[in-house]
Amino acid sequence: LHFVHTSFNEKLLENAKEITKTTYSATTFLFTGALQTAAPAFFRQTVKRKNKVQYERETFTFADGGIISIDWVKPKDPLSEDAPIVLILPGMNGGSYDIYALAVAYQANKKGFRCAVVNHRGCARTKLITPKLYCAATTSDFREAFLHISKKYPTVDKYAVGFSLGSNILVNYVGEEGENCKLKGIVSVCNPYDLVLMDSMMADSHQKMLASFTKQTMRKRMDEMRQIEGIIKMKL
Repeated sequence: LHFVHTSFNEKLLENAKEITKTTYSATTFLFTGALQTAAPAFFRQTVKRKNKVQYERETFTFADGGIISIDWVKPKDPLSEDAPIVLILPGMNGGSYDIYALAVAYQANKKGFRCAVVNHRGCARTKLITPKLYCAATTSDFREAFLHISKKYPTVDKYAVGFSLGSNILVNYVGEEGENCKLKGIVSVCNPYDLVLMDSMMADSHQKMLASFTKQTMRKRMDEMRQIEGIIKMKL
């Protein structure tokens, strides 16, 4: 366990001793990150059956004219006006219907949270209408979307969970906001902290599957992208 030895962190660990006492061991048949990434595809329908979630889609327009989809979970039972909010930031090419998002959304709603998935530009079946794409290195889209959500629900506590690329965006956002951050708490899951290293690992044989999937996703959107003025012509 690696962490900065501050009084706050020490106190945090005192109240979560299982973190220091538990040793992580990968599942025998999922012994690499690539296999762990691929495994959910084989259990997708099972997870979806167990985590039945219905969304109400909100299309949010950025100041530059771009759009994203914010998918709000339809609560099974009425929520109180002061119900806390949990925001989910998906990973690369991910969206509301990825099984990790469904699982968190289901559990959050079950425990009385108002929950929404803040999707990236061009993802979650949302048309890309500006030359700007989403990127792990920029937090402006989430900042603008979060400000919009905060105006809708100004008095309730807000939390966020980020996965992979979404986790990197979330942690960067919190660092940039510093003491002004309005999030009550965050959870960072599988954060690729070193983006340069992760980029180089894409060429590794174990990561080629993820790189190939990313290229397939981009190819599907090329016709859409070619219609946007300002998009650089590219060959995949």
